[in-house]
Amino acid sequence: ETDLDGQVRLIENAINKGVDVIVLAPIDSVGNVPVVEMAAEKGIKVITFNSKLESDIPLTHVATDNWAAGELGGQALGEAMGGEGKYAVIGAVESVKNNRDRSDGCTSYIEEHFPDMELITVQYCEGDMNKALSIATDLITANPDLKGFFTNNETTTIALATVLAEQGLKGEIIHVGFDATIQTADYLRDGTTAAIVTQVPYNMGYIAVEKALAAYDGEELEETYDTGVALATPENVDSEEIQSIINPLG
Repeated sequence: ETDLDGQVRLIENAINKGVDVIVLAPIDSVGNVPVVEMAAEKGIKVITFNSKLESDIPLTHVATDNWAAGELGGQALGEAMGGEGKYAVIGAVESVKNNRDRSDGCTSYIEEHFPDMELITVQYCEGDMNKALSIATDLITANPDLKGFFTNNETTTIALATVLAEQGLKGEIIHVGFDATIQTADYLRDGTTAAIVTQVPYNMGYIAVEKALAAYDGEELEETYDTGVALATPENVDSEEIQSIINPLG
């Protein structure tokens, strides 16, 4: 998830093969720009999905509205904490704009709607599970009055839930996570996690390829395509809506 050089090589290989369209989820919103410019010079059409590129080259972007998703996380955390107390945010990769948007959307919403809550820190693990575990442990140790966390991707959600379970802090520290998967859904069922903001990844992949084919055919595309977001909770985690996101192929 953080191997920029590896992703650049994959894109270079696609360019050398003479592909017509590249569908890309950038690892680095800025670091991927030069190789995408190289593709554009060869007449290759580029579409981004999941994470945005700081460039005008992509014909469209297919993704969650990550700021809005962050706001949804902030609302869920604020309500679960009763609108007061200290909280922290653990993010995945700071160089990826969509990831920053989740963190910033969360903290901005809380600042506006829950003024009695206090943000301790926003820290990023750079996609490293061990670093996420360390950050979570250190924050809890250094802040015994910490009452809540927002974690903004699957890695950080798993890491914090693991630390909370190991330290016997289920229900004592409120946790709102991100990315509902088979594993993270269990944290809702056992009370480790209060809510999980989730994208609809099947839609994201499907629509990205659909728009790639449209681009190849010369069709005009919209600037962005919002692929949706939902809030999974202990009450709805086994509903048809949430299960269709977690396990879309049944």
